[in-house]
Amino acid sequence: MLSILSLLFCFQAYSQNTDQLLDNLNNQILFINDGIHGLILAHIVFENYNQNLNKYVDLDVDSTYAGLSNQVIDAANIFSDLTSYPEYKVTPITRYEELIKDPMTPANTLKYLKVGMNQLNEINRMRFVIEKYLESHDLRDRSNVYGAYELLEECVTLFEEYYQTIQNHYEEIRKVYNDKSIPIGQHEKLYVRFSKVQMANKAILDAIRAKTDFGFEALIVKLGKEYINLKEYIAGDGAMYGAVARHPFIYSKIENSIDDAKAFYETADVPKRRKLHGKFYYYYNDEMLSHFNRYNNGFVQKMNDFITKYDINGLYLMEMPRYLKVVYPEVLDTVDHIVASDPRIDIIPKKLKNRKIKESSYTIISDTQEFTIKLYDHKVQDGDIVSINFNGDWILEKHSIESKPTELKLFLNEEGKNYLLLHAVNEGRRPPNTMAMKYTVNGEQKEISLSSDLDTSELIEIEYKPAQ
Repeated sequence: MLSILSLLFCFQAYSQNTDQLLDNLNNQILFINDGIHGLILAHIVFENYNQNLNKYVDLDVDSTYAGLSNQVIDAANIFSDLTSYPEYKVTPITRYEELIKDPMTPANTLKYLKVGMNQLNEINRMRFVIEKYLESHDLRDRSNVYGAYELLEECVTLFEEYYQTIQNHYEEIRKVYNDKSIPIGQHEKLYVRFSKVQMANKAILDAIRAKTDFGFEALIVKLGKEYINLKEYIAGDGAMYGAVARHPFIYSKIENSIDDAKAFYETADVPKRRKLHGKFYYYYNDEMLSHFNRYNNGFVQKMNDFITKYDINGLYLMEMPRYLKVVYPEVLDTVDHIVASDPRIDIIPKKLKNRKIKESSYTIISDTQEFTIKLYDHKVQDGDIVSINFNGDWILEKHSIESKPTELKLFLNEEGKNYLLLHAVNEGRRPPNTMAMKYTVNGEQKEISLSSDLDTSELIEIEYKPAQ
């Protein structure tokens, strides 16, 4: 009898210890997610600094968040102010202070907690550093403007370093959890499907943030399959999971994420106000995170709510932070050629703007990275209107091809593929839409023609091979 009681006591102690560890790990994920929420406010303040700087060099700016400033936020530290977290019961700093005192916090995750908190505090400090700089310097002096841009670039680095820190932190939390082999319980299948959807969507976000489209189509397919698996499983056990099925945000937000991933890959349309930020920035920050993160009722937080509701012994799911980019006025940019926002392209797209893509049988070989082309209507000027895509960016939109050539100076990616695509907006008076393109390689002027109709766009690949 004594040995049975001893075993029972040991089991209870182990179970209690396991519960405490899981609570600790989940609080660490909440610390990450709360910090990501606070970063939104800092991100908007830095964007506004950037926009106000650009006014001094006559650049039209996006004034979407023009009213949000340090004075409006009115917090010495975004990450310790509950008014910045009206839907939260605890701030990141309070949660952090509790975690570093908690004996259950593993040493391997503690180091990432400390680094992450230091980075958040430094990002918050830069709000006031830049504000003070702008107030104390005459921005009519161009050198002072450059100094402000340098401070903003420091913020860009801080955002990227924080992103890397929480990636490592999340993986270490998952490692500790997996090593303990904690039983998830009767809702394990639901939890696994939640996790697979989150990880599939996170892989898409990671790819966009890394500015890579390698295997991107497969990532979209993966997210679609995991979403279907989730829906089918929930529908198959409606009596138990009816609350999930009826929740409007779970399904609609995942569907929105899939649609935006397809739009990024197949269309990459960017609103005028975000043209200078580029497609990666726009689709990641403005579109996809709004479906993923809590601040716009994203599906990750809703899944975490159900993990709590069903008392699932699993880790909460992590959200994703915004990234920051400094937008420079064109008059400050000494480069007079067009640089692709995607620095490396491994796969030529099969579809853009819902049009099939026909690849040209001819590949241009350029011996220089700076590649100048001249575009004009082929044979007869008949009112053709076109859009031109270079390496995934729409560099001309709804452009009328005139008899006078339009000159474009392209800067080819050194690695991967380069391409130029003709997209017909109309077909002119003599379909299909045709465009002639002149270019020079090895000192020899050449010409090629591209054609496009309302179903198919023609694409030509340009390969950069530097002269030996």
